[in-house]
Amino acid sequence: MELVKKTFTRILIILSFFLFYSPQLMAGGVVWTSPATISTSNKNASDPQVGLDNNGNVVAVWVENGFVISKTLPVNGSWSSQTTLSGSGASIPQLVVDGNGNANAIWIENGVVNVASKALNGSWSAATALSSSGASSPQIALDTNGNVVAVWVLNGVIQSATHLFGGSWPGSPDDLSGSGMDYPQVAIGANGNVVAVWHGVFSSMDTVFAANKSISGTWNAPEQISSASYNCVFPKIDVDLNGNAIAVWFRYQVANTVYSDVVLQAATCPYSDSWTAPIDLSRAGLYDPASLFGNVYYDGHGNAIACWNISYDGSSFSYEVATLPAGGIWSQTIDLLSQNLYAYAIDLAVDAYGHAFAVYMLNNTSQPSVEIQCRKMDIFALGPAWCTSFASLSSGSYNGYPQAAAVSNGNQIYSAAVWLSYNGSNTTIQAATGAGIIFSPPSNLAVVQNSYDKFLFTTYCNTLSWQPSTDPKVKGYYIYRNGKPILGVPPDVSQMIDENRIPGESVTYGVSAYYGDFSQSQVVNITYP
Repeated sequence: MELVKKTFTRILIILSFFLFYSPQLMAGGVVWTSPATISTSNKNASDPQVGLDNNGNVVAVWVENGFVISKTLPVNGSWSSQTTLSGSGASIPQLVVDGNGNANAIWIENGVVNVASKALNGSWSAATALSSSGASSPQIALDTNGNVVAVWVLNGVIQSATHLFGGSWPGSPDDLSGSGMDYPQVAIGANGNVVAVWHGVFSSMDTVFAANKSISGTWNAPEQISSASYNCVFPKIDVDLNGNAIAVWFRYQVANTVYSDVVLQAATCPYSDSWTAPIDLSRAGLYDPASLFGNVYYDGHGNAIACWNISYDGSSFSYEVATLPAGGIWSQTIDLLSQNLYAYAIDLAVDAYGHAFAVYMLNNTSQPSVEIQCRKMDIFALGPAWCTSFASLSSGSYNGYPQAAAVSNGNQIYSAAVWLSYNGSNTTIQAATGAGIIFSPPSNLAVVQNSYDKFLFTTYCNTLSWQPSTDPKVKGYYIYRNGKPILGVPPDVSQMIDENRIPGESVTYGVSAYYGDFSQSQVVNITYP
């Protein structure tokens, strides 16, 4: 379609003018606060985790001298005094927070899995023990209905417990696997599809397994989802609102402790379907996967993004991502940072609108220091790219291992990050929060189907129109068909003709306003007929 070719070319030209550089506390239109030390300054802290609700209220947990500690930060408020969640001997907490501010934390305490919860303005509950002694590697997932699923390892067996909203934790856990397993991960879709993945050894090969269940049902038998031809380790999982699952992991080869062919792979499992064969997302690296980070995330529209770090020379590291539009195929690798000496860790936070915040550590040779930075991209975008502006979040010279969260609500976007910071005497936890405005979307979408007699046949076209955004900063519009981005148009265009349609076929179109800081508005949808 000629209109598509012309307008797509124009939007690429437009985007080229919006790159700018500003290494301050702003990234992609979100302004970050200066960092605050939230742990006790004269005690060693570790394992920070952070969560956000839809209104921008923050919950953080970490370990301090063997105790799980929590603080909260109301939007536009101040950090609370700390609450101790555990007894001594606690480690590796994990945290999930839902849109209403309900928080759930899980941790290991003297070899036992413990959980606690709190409502938005409530206090943390007393801890509940879920496992026998000897457990490790706890993980927790929370759906939009308040249901919680926990997984962990006990004597090499993957175990799980489910807490339905308004109910209580079961008296005994479920066994998901045989022995010899580790590294479980779990995620839940809004439709109640629960998927867990983990690592084990099968036929002398490191292997990735998966199992699923409905939120109130029983676990299905596990299946191998990685290739039998490769060693595969450290899987991560996410599930979108419709129950579609995506997993990533590292494959590798090793000879005499020398690693090669280290590649981040991905596989998908559409809801009520089978896992696809894995595909490669990265080039082949040269570093032990145990020292690398990889993860995958969905936004609220079924678009996915995978992020990872990798070493191609065996000494420095690169941060990379790839995106997967709903119903589409994986993009080429998108570089964030190449060959940095201390690019050890990256975390990504993705909101419902597809804004992705990468929070990562790197060696800043101009300082010099190891600092925490944040950069933003829009995974909805046609030809996604990183915003050239970044925010330097940390203070001091020694910072690392960040965790991030982000949400959008109406026209407001909130973000938060926590990380380790060494102050010369102790390892402390620093935190920063960000906020920004998501500008007005287009409105009054309409679709009309017309037919045209071509003499030998009749062709049908859908004409999509909209009322432009009222914001003067709009740089263009993105158009979606059935959730997949298909076209970008300049700000003076307010309709699109979609040719060669099937008469009366159901199709959903979406339009969002696009801005020069790699942000877009909420996607407004209409279904025809």
